[in-house]
Amino acid sequence: MFEISYSDDNVTFVNTKTQKAEKLELFDAMVPLDAIRVVNNEIKGRESASKASVSLLAGLLDNARHDSYRGTCPINEMVPKELKQAVRDLETEVLKPIFSAPLIAKGSKPGTIETLWQDFAKGLREGGSYANTKSRVFAYFAHTGNLPIAANGKLITVAALDKILANEKERAGKPKTNEGIAGKLVVLSEAVENRKDNEALGDYVTAIAAMKSMLATYEGLYREALEVMTELKGNSALDIGNMAQSAIDTASQTSLETREKELTAAYEAGQMDEVPFVIAMADIGIDVEIETEENA
Repeated sequence: MFEISYSDDNVTFVNTKTQKAEKLELFDAMVPLDAIRVVNNEIKGRESASKASVSLLAGLLDNARHDSYRGTCPINEMVPKELKQAVRDLETEVLKPIFSAPLIAKGSKPGTIETLWQDFAKGLREGGSYANTKSRVFAYFAHTGNLPIAANGKLITVAALDKILANEKERAGKPKTNEGIAGKLVVLSEAVENRKDNEALGDYVTAIAAMKSMLATYEGLYREALEVMTELKGNSALDIGNMAQSAIDTASQTSLETREKELTAAYEAGQMDEVPFVIAMADIGIDVEIETEENA
């Protein structure tokens, strides 16, 4: 959470936990015609920015330190986060000297050069053409093992990379995922892992509490299933597979009842709003109708 204050030129955000302050500038409204011109220039520049991004990324990925990631990721799996970090490190190592060279030649002070570089590096990670292009090029490199370069040496556009990757996914078929809530958790995990640098994750405390609760539930189910399997081990007269499934079903029912009590208690204590409560209950198969003044 932040404490927010305004001055003539800035809005200041103070983190209530760390007390760290960040100032973001306020600005005067642009004349509509000027605003249109700026936006139009940005629109026209997207294609050039995309091509420039592919050019930079092709050079960064063409490095022996990335060979262990080349073509090793199945088409329906996430790009390794280690590859992303490795390229980030290389961005500083390779691009910073190139970025700084003309500024040094002009006699700019080291502090000024560092500030300008940090602004540029921050822009690389905050979205836009470079960040969007990076996700496509990474996927192409990790899944197919190729740099975004055609046989004749020319580079492949982002639009073409998208079609190539879509074609590869179609060949591989739809990814196999677990059914039920477990499958949803897999999808959520992939969404978090593949999020854009500027994508909001929401409230951390709420997320951590929810994940801990889910982890406890699944660990409990798994532990109870193992206990039953241990008791039945060696008894050839029983169908252990069917008995294990029965144990899991029983444990699941017990766990769901516990979860229902936990959610209800949290809602009644004011720790959950109505909409999250209804959604959470629906996820465990319970329809809840919140009593309002109209239906009370």
